[in-house]
Amino acid sequence: MSEISGIIKNGMQRGWQPKEIYQSLLNSGYNPQEIQSEINKLSAVAQPVQQVSSQGNGQKLAPYQIPVPQEKKSAGKGLIIALVILAIIVVLGGASFILFGPK
Repeated sequence: MSEISGIIKNGMQRGWQPKEIYQSLLNSGYNPQEIQSEINKLSAVAQPVQQVSSQGNGQKLAPYQIPVPQEKKSAGKGLIIALVILAIIVVLGGASFILFGPK
């Protein structure tokens, strides 16, 4: 995904209109043709959503909802903790064997 594409998706998810995003990117020095091309691509992918939330509390939702790929969850934190505990046990076991083992 290009940098411009990411900025446009972010703007649409925050409720900005495509012309507002275009002007902001143009003011930041991006190429106008590249901006328009990316806006056209992403606007075709964007799906309008309801303007009022389903709970009926009147809270406004963003006018565009861009599909964002979900990242795979990993067992990273738990695995790291388990490996650290295992390493501590191995080190302590080795140290106790050296200190208190057969002489």
